[in-house]
Amino acid sequence: MSSQAARSPSALQAVRSAVTERTRRAGGPTRRGPKGPKGKGAYKKGAPASSRIKAGKGLRSPQAAKRASAAAEGGRSPRSSKVVLRRIRPLSVLRVSVLFYVSLSLALFVAAVLLWLGASAVGLIDNLEGFMDEVGFTDFRLRAGPLMVASLAGSVILVVAGSLANLLMAVLYNLIGDVVGGIRIVLSEDTEATGK
Repeated sequence: MSSQAARSPSALQAVRSAVTERTRRAGGPTRRGPKGPKGKGAYKKGAPASSRIKAGKGLRSPQAAKRASAAAEGGRSPRSSKVVLRRIRPLSVLRVSVLFYVSLSLALFVAAVLLWLGASAVGLIDNLEGFMDEVGFTDFRLRAGPLMVASLAGSVILVVAGSLANLLMAVLYNLIGDVVGGIRIVLSEDTEATGK
C-alpha cells in the first residue's frame, strides 16, 4: 500500500507534464503555476484533471481517444485499393491444376463405383444386358474390371490434359499481360468481418 502511494504522485506528475507538453505543442493554454494567465481557457489551480484536459485543444484521455477512434472506424467507408494482376507464375498454376484435377478424378471415380454397386444391387445391370440381347447384341456384357481400368485411364488423361491446358493459359495470360498491362482489380475491406 505504501509503495503504491509513493508511486502514484510521480505517475500523476508524469501525466500532468505530458498533458502540459501536448497542450504547449498544440498551441493551447499552458499552466505556469499560481501566477499563470487568467482568462479564456486558463487553468484554475484547484480544477480537477478532467476539466484541465478538456480545456486543452485536442487533448483527450486514453479511454476517450479509444472511443473516438472506434466511432470513427464504425462510421467510415471501407478502405479499397487498386491492384494490377500483371503476371501469373506458371508453376503455381500447374501445381494447383494437378491437385484440382486429381481431386476431381477421385471424386468422379468414387461416384462411379457407388453407382455401379447401386445398379448391380437393384438389378439394373442384368436388365441392361437383357435389353441389349433383345436388340441384337448377343455377347454384350458389362464387367466391372474393364470399366474401372477404362475410368482410371480416363482420369489420368483428364489430369494431364487439364493441367497442361491451364499451364498454357497461364503462359498466354502472361504474354497478353505484357502487352495490355494486366487485369485491374479493386480490393475492398470487408466491413462485416472487421466489425466483429
